Amino acid sequence: MKRPLSLWICLLFLAFIGEDFVDDYVDPNLRITNAIISIREGLSYQFEALFFDESGREVNNPTLEWSAIPPTAVEIQSDGTLKALETGNVLLTVSTIGIQGDPIEASFLLK
Repeated sequence: MKRPLSLWICLLFLAFIGEDFVDDYVDPNLRITNAIISIREGLSYQFEALFFDESGREVNNPTLEWSAIPPTAVEIQSDGTLKALETGNVLLTVSTIGIQGDPIEASFLLK
């Protein structure tokens, strides 16, 4: 009687041995958190962005690059401060590089 019981205990123990792999990958996300609809010529505004990496965790102080199209309509600083130079629509984009080396962007239209 002892043998079958010890055999079952061994089999049960072996069933729990193995590699535990958790695939916690999520698409990285870059968000402009304080977007505005429009800005008047001559005024300035500082935009902010949050970056969440491939694990879904917020990255503190990520390296962000801000750009605008057309570049003559606004002046954009590396800290996200924008100054409107002329009237018109502007596509504002912030970008960074994810952990795996992929570019991640967020854009919106500013009028």
